[in-house]
Amino acid sequence: MDICVFHAMESSPYVFAEWKEVRVAFDYHAEIDGHYCSVPHALVGHSAWARFSAATVVVFFRSERVSSHVRSYQRGVHSTIADHMPKSHRAHAEWSPQRLIQWGQSIGPNTGVVVEHPADISLFAIPVPPKSHRSESQARLVAFRSRRNYSDPASA
Repeated sequence: MDICVFHAMESSPYVFAEWKEVRVAFDYHAEIDGHYCSVPHALVGHSAWARFSAATVVVFFRSERVSSHVRSYQRGVHSTIADHMPKSHRAHAEWSPQRLIQWGQSIGPNTGVVVEHPADISLFAIPVPPKSHRSESQARLVAFRSRRNYSDPASA
């Protein structure tokens, strides 16, 4: 009997892991060594515990596993599971860059230029919060939202 138990233990080696208390940010991600892992959006603002090994990151909330990601060591990069996003964010995330550009061009040629070249947004004095819109597609969406504030009232 003891031999069977011993053989079962040998097949799964010990995996070293660390634990860290994390706060879920407004963008429903928790930071682990500079990398951002998504958790369900309902946990925004809450504290959770992350268990991370060399291969995985698992996030627990009230002793229940709420998220699991393959460990990434890329600093400043996000690992996002679509199910963790609110429905409205999921709809925007599915937009391709080409769809966003076409949408901008349908509003007007200048808006199309801003959407096609989001790095040039500063030339148009459109404020972009530094961490709230991290991807290129999201930066394009900021340009659309900002047009309400900065567009010519005669053309709006």
